[in-house]
Amino acid sequence: MPQRWAMWMAVHGDMRFASHHDMMRVIERTLLRAHLPLKYTQGFSPRAIISLAFPRPVGVATERDLLVISLDSPVLRRDLLSAANQHRPEGLTFSDAVRLESKATPQPAECTYQVPVPAGKSNVVARAVESFSAQDSCLVQRTKPAKRRGRRGQSEPITRTLDLKLLIDNVQFDGAALSWRQKPHQTRWAKPTEAMEALGLDPAGDLASVTRTSLVFQELNEYSGDPDDKIDGWPETT
Repeated sequence: MPQRWAMWMAVHGDMRFASHHDMMRVIERTLLRAHLPLKYTQGFSPRAIISLAFPRPVGVATERDLLVISLDSPVLRRDLLSAANQHRPEGLTFSDAVRLESKATPQPAECTYQVPVPAGKSNVVARAVESFSAQDSCLVQRTKPAKRRGRRGQSEPITRTLDLKLLIDNVQFDGAALSWRQKPHQTRWAKPTEAMEALGLDPAGDLASVTRTSLVFQELNEYSGDPDDKIDGWPETT
């Protein structure tokens, strides 16, 4: 009987610099080495049915990333986690798994980022955090590049204005570390680089120090199933 699983995983070390496509290849090869019964698409070029519900930006580490996989035959939760961790590469760890009864992909509700702040930048960040908190709005512009349309020529670039105050809250700075929470507004999310710039950090130089510390999804319940299939010590789903 086919199964769908949501697997929580952490990405750290050099693995944080893997692109999304490289990350998907690493995950697929890890699950293949683990001899898990992956389900594949049909057609001339079948692909394993796996996806990341909320991909992290390249360079950002994460303690909570959600992988959704489909299996052709059932496995126990403890066997799934044990096999995946036994064959994982350095920098990738699977921490928990939850059976998905619905065919829908879990939708993210919020996430939290944290970054250490060097002593030389603490005053700049403190002033930026104070300014951001005092503002009623913090507008940023995004420009979507023009696309070629064959014989019809090239489309025009599209520029959108977003208010970061609607997308970022719970900004905390203790002098050594900066953290903030991000939530969607009308399906749009702030980019971590936009948040960093608004809060006094340099996205080009500081992005590789950022960690996504939490990730919360709508209607994703904690583990429920056979009590004998629960592993002592594994963290519960957020």
